[in-house]
Amino acid sequence: MIEITEHLRKTVASILDTVSIVHAFLQNNEELNEDDLQQLSYCCAELALLSLSAHDDIDEAGSPADRIIRHELASAFQQIAMHSINIQEWEHLDDIRAYFSTIYKHCKFISATLKMPIPGKAPSPIEESRRLIPAVKRLATETMSIVGIPLEGENQPDRLKAEIQALREVLIALVLERDHLINVVCKEIESDYMEVLGSLEAEIYRAECEVRYLKRVMDLMQAAVNRREKPNMQEIDEKLKEQYEDYQ
Repeated sequence: MIEITEHLRKTVASILDTVSIVHAFLQNNEELNEDDLQQLSYCCAELALLSLSAHDDIDEAGSPADRIIRHELASAFQQIAMHSINIQEWEHLDDIRAYFSTIYKHCKFISATLKMPIPGKAPSPIEESRRLIPAVKRLATETMSIVGIPLEGENQPDRLKAEIQALREVLIALVLERDHLINVVCKEIESDYMEVLGSLEAEIYRAECEVRYLKRVMDLMQAAVNRREKPNMQEIDEKLKEQYEDYQ
């Protein structure tokens, strides 16, 4: 098990707890009304926020094996965040369950890697009520505490809903900005790099190939001299051509 900070451990515990609540809710209900979808949306927004916070807390310290595991953990948190955002676009329960199963698989990997089991039973009274409201209120408080957003008081569902909605919009904006940087800005930088330096690198590569070719010619000529033979440039060129074709 790799070592993680107490702050990250608390964040992961909240992620697993949230996943446990939503998983139990989806398994115990056969249909969702508008209120259920709204509460599910809040849970997924908090899950995305927690996952991005955990992703940012993963460092690359440790041995090469540890760095590989940390990279896989960071990737899992990123996937959970993305799926949590996308799942809010679905309305049919079967689609939501199928999408959430991917999140649950990532959480199982995180749970096994960090030795932090997913709670077997949701701590909120789902058996007594089919609504997620009690869990959402509790998770909202925990999420705001973990990511460092101050809470002025308790039992303020309207304010929490507004804050969650604002955070969701910020999250979506950040994800869109990241995609823009990766798919547009980085591509433009790569294109500029290839335009300015790509031709120089190609020229260097051609020069290196020519140097290697001439060194090989020298080796074959020296081999002929060592055999007390006169170097035959035609034979050398044909031999090098054969070797190059074999290489290709």
